[in-house]
Amino acid sequence: RAAAFCRHVLRHSTARQNGGGGRCDGLVSGPPGEAAAQALKTMFLRQPDPEALEHAAEAFAYLLDLSGSARPVVQDLACSLHTSFMELSPYLSAEPPSSPPLPRSDGSEVPPHDALLAAATRLRILAKAFDVSLCNIQGFDATVLGLLDDRANAASSGQDSTVGAQLATTLLELLVLTLT
Repeated sequence: RAAAFCRHVLRHSTARQNGGGGRCDGLVSGPPGEAAAQALKTMFLRQPDPEALEHAAEAFAYLLDLSGSARPVVQDLACSLHTSFMELSPYLSAEPPSSPPLPRSDGSEVPPHDALLAAATRLRILAKAFDVSLCNIQGFDATVLGLLDDRANAASSGQDSTVGAQLATTLLELLVLTLT
């Protein structure tokens, strides 16, 4: 709800500014804009609900129209998601490295498949809301294609794939966003 409310307030502020109805950009320029962006970033990294992530991405888009100090925060978010994706993708390749699942902050373990799906989903949502160059994800198309190729090879040989259907769909959507 908080992400939807934030998106609504920022959309209204942007509309008022663009419509000549006032200068709402002063509300979130400078340090307040950066603080709002940091709060959205924290929520974006912790929120498991895709709908809330969509609202947060839209709120980021409106915040970027109102505050230049939000841009480095969005770029940092995209860079950290990109780094996570690139670090996790070898675990799902045809010859994964031998390493244990990733530890969570609560001490339990996250399977690499789930962690990669979470990172890819967040990258896809960011890429839908922003110019792909802002998300810095154009350079990893070969990794995405490699994972999809591993899935196709496993399917053609009748084996189970480490790349599940949901992850494959997310990767295809992300690939379309980066190539168009």
